[in-house]
Amino acid sequence: MTIRSNPVLKPLVFFLMSFLIFSCNHSDELKAKKLKNAEKFFGYQDQTSQVKNLVVNKKHPHVVDLITYQKDSINISTLVDSISYTPLETNDNCLIGDIDKMFYDGRRIIILDKRKAQSVFIFEKTGKFHAKINFLGKGPGKYAGIEDVAVDYRTGNIILLDLSDNKIITYDQDSHFLSEKPVGFYVYELALFPKSSDILLASHSEFNAHFNSVYLYNLLLTDSLVKPYARAFKFNEESGLNFHWWNPINIHSDGSALFYYPRFTDTIYRIEKNSATAEYKIDYGKSSLPPDFFESQTDNRFEQLQGSGRFSFFMGDFVASPDFFFCIASIKGLDTYGFYCIKSGKTKSSTVISLDRPDVPFFNVPKCNYKNEFVSAVSVKGAATEMISTIHDIGKKDKKILGRFSHLRENDNPILLFYTLKNF
Repeated sequence: MTIRSNPVLKPLVFFLMSFLIFSCNHSDELKAKKLKNAEKFFGYQDQTSQVKNLVVNKKHPHVVDLITYQKDSINISTLVDSISYTPLETNDNCLIGDIDKMFYDGRRIIILDKRKAQSVFIFEKTGKFHAKINFLGKGPGKYAGIEDVAVDYRTGNIILLDLSDNKIITYDQDSHFLSEKPVGFYVYELALFPKSSDILLASHSEFNAHFNSVYLYNLLLTDSLVKPYARAFKFNEESGLNFHWWNPINIHSDGSALFYYPRFTDTIYRIEKNSATAEYKIDYGKSSLPPDFFESQTDNRFEQLQGSGRFSFFMGDFVASPDFFFCIASIKGLDTYGFYCIKSGKTKSSTVISLDRPDVPFFNVPKCNYKNEFVSAVSVKGAATEMISTIHDIGKKDKKILGRFSHLRENDNPILLFYTLKNF
């Protein structure tokens, strides 16, 4: 019997041949990647036996219910307790293009602009420009590019991740170079533990085939010398190899705790040295993606579901403080804001925030926090547009509101908002 004469056997043989070709190609690709990375990271030993799996506890998280508590709008008068506005100083030494990441340590604001300015800016809480980290180049204390930054809340030092040269550089808040350390694998995000010099890293897992102890693990814990000692959240190989930078911000730190969001999931975990504990779970109701979806996800599949508008999912934007939690989720195609009060267990949820207070001419959702004080930023142009609309909405032609920011120009640095929330 020949293959051609059997209609059942023919597709089976074709499938097996295709599978073997794919397997060989994939195996060759993996070997080439291992060899290339082994050469790049020569001298950095993979101590697989010393890297343990982090205990992951998924039980009893706070449930952020975005459906039961959803309203047409959230009135700012029921949400915000106190608020103040601070325009950031603008001069030729501190022109901010984009705010890729922002930190607040209770005293100063640290802003990362990694593509346009390729710098880290440090401002006083008053808005006065303090210093700038801008050392592009090769050699000690210099970087080829900025992948991420973190703040050591114990010392105030700023930690910069240079993915191009695979090193972590430490500066103080006066922009003085302090030290640098090599990194033996690819990572894209970092944070420091609140009470130690240990480092939490989000890994480019699919690029680390040369490093068995971290390959396909998306979360790594290392000591101060960037030697891994724990790992968590392993994804299947297909998911890892298809990952192309969707939602790169997964770690949040405010100096008191570390939180991590595994991509595609609906859960935020509190990370400690020995465990990862589910702290918040976002509830979208019946439109939530199926539970088995998260373990086998790929970017291509996610984008197809995202484009359908039929499902709800977490956007990855969140800020966690000791008493409150904020997130943005897509509810059937609409960006939805969720504010959760830990004390009451209640959520305020809506696609609209209504500015019904005369002393709140414009608003934006949290970008970062220190303890229970939140910080956000609004462009001067955006603030001007929103102020005119707000004055019209509240029915008051209060020239003082407009006058507070009348000296600002459209291309000036953003205005910062510092605010606290009410218990609800």
